[in-house]
Amino acid sequence: MDSRIVFPGDFLTTAEEFVAGKNTYEDVSGRIYAATVGSAQFDLGKREVSVEKDGREIELLEVGAIIEGVVIMLKPQAAIIEIYAAEKDGRKLNIQQSIGAVPISLVSRGYVTTMDTKFRIGDLIRAKVEVITAYSVDSSTADAELGVIRAYCTKCRDVLGLFDSQLKCINCGNVEQRKFSTLYTLKY
Repeated sequence: MDSRIVFPGDFLTTAEEFVAGKNTYEDVSGRIYAATVGSAQFDLGKREVSVEKDGREIELLEVGAIIEGVVIMLKPQAAIIEIYAAEKDGRKLNIQQSIGAVPISLVSRGYVTTMDTKFRIGDLIRAKVEVITAYSVDSSTADAELGVIRAYCTKCRDVLGLFDSQLKCINCGNVEQRKFSTLYTLKY
């Protein structure tokens, strides 16, 4: 085993030469980087690179984590979100990939015909990570506590308040539909 001191983001090797191990990550082009300060360990027998450190380990986004993000694009089959926070079991997780999606099949337990009846651009949402790949983080909003936690009017862009089970604009009175969470922030 060979070792050297590295810092977060330092290039270590490529996926063609080694497998990414503990405290490392691989980008979409197959380059492996250090995720923390520590000693890079190149195990020639296992063909694995890892980073050993003396302190706390970085906890990365994982399946089952609860994420919060902003809807930045709506497609016919998915809402694209920018992820800004993640936690699991009370632990904050490091987000390597800040863009994710909520596929139409994971929006709710019932049948969803169009995405624009459940989400709109600018909505803040809470979702559960279902699948992590090199290209995407697919999440679900099917559970009651998941979905839109803050929404904005499509007519005047003011905040929508939750009145019983109806989202209504505080400013213009416009009524809209969303897949809202039981944790919606502005309830009346």
